[in-house]
Formats: sequence, structure tokens, C-alpha cells
Amino acid sequence: ITVSEIDQQAAYQYNMKPGVYVSSITVQSTMDAGLAVGDRIVSVDDVMVSASTDVTSYLADKAVGDQVVLNVEREGRLVTVTVTLVENTTAE
Repeated sequence: ITVSEIDQQAAYQYNMKPGVYVSSITVQSTMDAGLAVGDRIVSVDDVMVSASTDVTSYLADKAVGDQVVLNVEREGRLVTVTVTLVENTTAE
């Protein structure tokens, strides 16, 4: 997935909550797991996140094939999604 960080000013401008949002999904299995573009990531494995660096720092110690539980906010509801990590083949 690709995430975007929405700061306080942008959140106010676009009538959103500040946080880390899913901006794109490149693996079909991630969509099949229940993650959607526009979801705001609240926590990864019960570790609260408020910045994209929180997510990447947490995932740095994980390996391909590991599963993580994402709690995301979607349309005002909390949704729990379990995803399996895959290799990022788009990183340069």
C-alpha cells in the first residue's frame, strides 16, 4: 500500500481527521483482506500511529510473510483488517 499523511491544516481544509491514510493499494490480496483506499490507519498491532513514519518504523522489524493487524477508521467506524506483508517491488 501507499499511505499519505494528512496534517492538522490539510485535515481542517478537507474536513478530515489528521492521520495516516491509505492512498493506493497495489496488491489484490490486500483489497481482498478488507483494506480500502481512504481508510485512516489508527493502529498497527495495537501500536497507535499518527504519522507515516510510525507505520514504516513499526514495519521495519517485520519480514515478508508476517501478518499484522490494522485498525482503520472507515466512514466513522473502526474496522479491523489482518494483512500479510509482501515484498515491496516498487521501491527504488
